[in-house]
Amino acid sequence: MYNFLFRVLFYSLLVFITITPATAQSGCNDFKDRCDGSGEPYKYSGQSKSGTFELGQSSSFKISAYGGYEYSMSLCAEKQLKGTFFRIRENSIDGELLYDGQAEGDNMNQKLFFIEDSKPLVIEVVVPEGDKPKQELEYSETIGCVSVIIEYYKVGKKGFE
Repeated sequence: MYNFLFRVLFYSLLVFITITPATAQSGCNDFKDRCDGSGEPYKYSGQSKSGTFELGQSSSFKISAYGGYEYSMSLCAEKQLKGTFFRIRENSIDGELLYDGQAEGDNMNQKLFFIEDSKPLVIEVVVPEGDKPKQELEYSETIGCVSVIIEYYKVGKKGFE
């Protein structure tokens, strides 16, 4: 009997530990659905990402950008993650910086650009430290959802053929 109760408790705890982080992360999976994109003529890209971030955290992901397409990248973050911005770099040895939202100033959370030749890019999202130390904040004030919405459209040929 004791052995049976121990097993039930052990497996319940194991399931709880395994599912809890996944559930917390999945809370932001649909956050991108609440963010505005550019709309027509752009189409939503499956390379768009959402995630859970906390103050002072940065994270990056890679995308493939195809030649002949114009891209719109938009960032949206929950209000407690004030000042969140993104950067776009080439995914190469030198990692040339193509866009820095922090350098562009407040509310520059969208970038439109044309890709002439296909290339891999790295998108880095940065959530700055808050104005107050984390110890003075409630947990809910230090964590939130962030989405990078990637949209694209094929640019037609221009001029005489």
